[in-house]
Amino acid sequence: MEHGTGLDLWWREYGEGGAGRTVYLAEARFLRCGERHGFEWWINPDQGSVSEERHCRAGRLHGIEREWNRRGRLRRGFPRYWLAGERVTRARYLKAWATEGGLPLFRPADNQPARAFPPEVARHLRLPGGGVASIARYQFIMGGGSRGTGS
Repeated sequence: MEHGTGLDLWWREYGEGGAGRTVYLAEARFLRCGERHGFEWWINPDQGSVSEERHCRAGRLHGIEREWNRRGRLRRGFPRYWLAGERVTRARYLKAWATEGGLPLFRPADNQPARAFPPEVARHLRLPGGGVASIARYQFIMGGGSRGTGS
């Protein structure tokens, strides 16, 4: 992170102390000038799925927001669609996606909590058994780009 711009990572631990204690990457978000800008994920202990995902631009929700319950199903009312901090309909979002650029593509498969993270996040993931994730294991796809920061 430099001057409030970069990747903000938060770690969590669970289990008993000693050998039963596990520390894992729990949150990852992109920032620009100290404001959320790009994807934000709340990552589950399995390190391959998320409980929350949202996309922001200049500190405001701008993209698709999703939250899942413990069974891996979308919470009622999700996904939600945002343009410059204003909640909009899916139809309005898709129209903006087609014309403005920098918005994540809506793909029905993304309504599942499994995620493939960009390399800058993937390198910090802890796999079951304590190993570190191989960056090659993850591929990140965003409509119109390959980075998590959007535009």
